Formats: sequence, C-alpha cells, structure tokens
Amino acid sequence: MLTNEDLDLAIRLLRDSVAIQLILVVPAGIFLLVHAPLVIALWLGTIDPTIVSAMRAFTCALIVAALGMPFYWPHKPVGRLAFWAGLGW
Repeated sequence: MLTNEDLDLAIRLLRDSVAIQLILVVPAGIFLLVHAPLVIALWLGTIDPTIVSAMRAFTCALIVAALGMPFYWPHKPVGRLAFWAGLGW
C-alpha cells in the first residue's frame, strides 16, 4: 500500500521522467525529421526517398512511443533488476 510520501515520490518520478523525455527525445526527433536527407546522405552516401520517408516514419513512432512510456528512463535500473530491464519489463 502506498503512503502519502510514496505517492508524492511516484508523482515526482513520473513528472521528472516525462520532462527528461521531452527535453531529450523531442528535440532529437525534430532534428532527425528536418534533416533526414542529410543524415541518410552522411550515413549511406546516397539519398533514397524511400529510406528518407521510412526514417521520418520511424522517428515519428519513436517520439510517440517515448512520450507514451513515461517510465522508460527511471526503468533503467542497476544491479539485480538490470536483467529484467534488459527484457523490457
């Protein structure tokens, strides 16, 4: 059972993890969306419109998934729980 202090800590953890994801994932995703042809050209040496479209689609999915999973960052434990975090649990 959660106490009031535990509930406050859980709310703060959720708030902070969403803020971290907004600060890290969204700007990087916007950069990839805007500069997808440049990134593909640097990476593969050629610009294929299909690959650029796929990269933009995957970047949009990454942004949506990151914002939809607010506990992604605090779910990266160390020690005994690292095994389960590696499985995505």
